[in-house]
Amino acid sequence: RSAWDKKVYTTHNKIHVLFVFPWLSMGGADKFNLDLIKGLDKDKFEISIITTEKSDNEWLQLFRQETSEIFNLPNFLSPNDYPEFMDYFIKSREIDILFVSNSTEGYYLLPWIRKNFPHLAIVDYVHMEEWYWRNGGHARSSSIMGEIVEKTYVCNSATREVMIQQFHREPESVETVHIGIDEVKFDASKMRPGILYEELGISEKRPIVLFICRLHPQKRPFLMLKIAKQVRKKIKNVAFVVVGDGPQKEELESATKAMELENTVYFLGAKSEVRPYYKDAKVTLICSIKEGLALTAYESCAMGVPVVSADVGGQKDLIDSSVGKLIPFMQDEDKDFDSRDFSDKEINAYTDAIAELLSDEEKWKELSLNSRNRIEQKFTIKKMVQY
Repeated sequence: RSAWDKKVYTTHNKIHVLFVFPWLSMGGADKFNLDLIKGLDKDKFEISIITTEKSDNEWLQLFRQETSEIFNLPNFLSPNDYPEFMDYFIKSREIDILFVSNSTEGYYLLPWIRKNFPHLAIVDYVHMEEWYWRNGGHARSSSIMGEIVEKTYVCNSATREVMIQQFHREPESVETVHIGIDEVKFDASKMRPGILYEELGISEKRPIVLFICRLHPQKRPFLMLKIAKQVRKKIKNVAFVVVGDGPQKEELESATKAMELENTVYFLGAKSEVRPYYKDAKVTLICSIKEGLALTAYESCAMGVPVVSADVGGQKDLIDSSVGKLIPFMQDEDKDFDSRDFSDKEINAYTDAIAELLSDEEKWKELSLNSRNRIEQKFTIKKMVQY
């Protein structure tokens, strides 16, 4: 424990929250963290952030706009010194609430923190269970700490069921809080059409299917290529646009050439501004092996773009036949992680759903309107922060 006994603040008239995250990078979970911290009333809350993983922390400056109290532990400490620093930090900042999300080190420090700070409120937020990683991922860590945390929040109803049924958490200790989206920012009526077509240099008569994600096995990008090849047989001028970067990008680009899809599948890399791409897209494709509830689904619906998604995680909380199509997941999450072998049945299910949306303009308009309305009624960031 730290021998430090001084306080940083002269007065303690706000609720001081310490957020413990793995990093401050680009991603759905990090976007949730940023939105939550942005939305908190700074007259009522004091904010501090500790991160526990080595990272480039690309979004550090965005978080710094909300608080200067940010410490990336691997930058200046060895792991065996993390507990002493946490002890010093909680005492010197008079922390009232500890909020942990996606940090393995953060979770495994909790019993020690609870022992030394019995009056500290501890809550955590879980985005999804991941059977292919540590047999449950952070959902398992959270469940192990169930007797220590005051409340666990999850981003979708499916993960809540897993926490209760498979990890045996008490039902009243786990609550679903959907991430939500800024519906004012993600409003298609405020965006000029044609930007994506100009960037690609293709005809505006070509319907666009957007695949926007990290290029990682979890997102099954090689399934996307097989879907693109099949859709092209039905709609010859279709364009699949990939927005994102990741460990499989180069391999994916090579596979695109090998499958002779260069004039069908286009790679734009990671983009910090994605609204112009949704504006020009007709469908957003999500074919992941696992999701909590994808940020992409929120963004797409807010922009009035129907979503064809794998029926995994909590996607069903947002996506149904009124805003797109849910496709049954036909692999084994644990055994088939990063498998490139997809059944014709699964490929054809995606193909038929996308082709139907691209071929029926009246149906598309109805789903587009429903998508926007659903976000406005149930899934805004403001509702999430208030909750």
